[in-house]
Amino acid sequence: MIETRFIIPRVEIFRPEVIFRITLGITLPQQNSSLFLTDNYMNSHFCLNEMGAVWANNQSIYPIVIPPASYNILERSALRGVTNVLTIIDVNDLAKLRDEMVSKNLPSSDIRSAEYNLRSETFINVVNAYIQQRKDEGPLTVPVTEYMQLKKELDGFKEELRAKIEDGDAKDALIEQLKNLKDQTAVKKVIQAHQANDSNEWDQFMEILEDTKSTLSSLSNLIVSLLYHYRTFGHHYRPGTYEWGDITNLHARKFITHDEGEIYINEDHPELKKAIRLLDLLDDAIQGMSVEVYERFVEENNIEPDLSNSDFWSNVLEIRGLNLSNG
Repeated sequence: MIETRFIIPRVEIFRPEVIFRITLGITLPQQNSSLFLTDNYMNSHFCLNEMGAVWANNQSIYPIVIPPASYNILERSALRGVTNVLTIIDVNDLAKLRDEMVSKNLPSSDIRSAEYNLRSETFINVVNAYIQQRKDEGPLTVPVTEYMQLKKELDGFKEELRAKIEDGDAKDALIEQLKNLKDQTAVKKVIQAHQANDSNEWDQFMEILEDTKSTLSSLSNLIVSLLYHYRTFGHHYRPGTYEWGDITNLHARKFITHDEGEIYINEDHPELKKAIRLLDLLDDAIQGMSVEVYERFVEENNIEPDLSNSDFWSNVLEIRGLNLSNG
């Protein structure tokens, strides 16, 4: 539009995205320079150098900002603080641009308003389409720190994938080996040998489990019941009439507070804080448990590892007399 409506030859229009057109010795006009600012322009060292040269020579500069860039784009340039700036938002801004070009004595004798207005609408539509494209597809560039963080995460995912593939290959080999065995005794030996590879995970899980059991065993049945209730159901525990003596005792020892029949666990109490931390660790270990360790646990305990199951607390964590809320 600049070329056809203002009769500015294409060779005199510098477009920073067409880098191969830049040759040594090109300079911006030394009078009444109109700078059409885009993200590409501001990312070009060549453009910024020429802008600085014009500014340093105290030449007249009329910045024209093209969306999706905004006025803030000037904050990282030599034109920081300039107020005489035109940001192209709609066709009215392009009409103002035409008037500015005429006032700067650019060739304009044959500018036809009807054709200019038509091209203005086309230009605005193209700009809006590009803005929407950037919203849909994201920016063309990202900060180096963000790129490095994403690369680090990608490398981590690749390493996890490699480990998963190797683990899958090992399991495939195990399956093939089992298919070739008919003697159940031989099958069990192969399975036990394979489980040895998961012994580290199993040992870590059992260590957390034993620590949790030991910590819970030092607490009263009622406070353990409260821990189970709030982790599993969320709503307030309503004690039975016979429990209020124990409730008062726990309140006096700062394990809990109660208000109008509603019981609140004091999570800052050192013993409760430790118990809650271990229960969280145990829950995380269960959620991230491998299939092999899960199956081994079920086989040895005849129950699924699940902290929401009261039988798990009774049979595995060995909590005797787990109390449930009346309401």
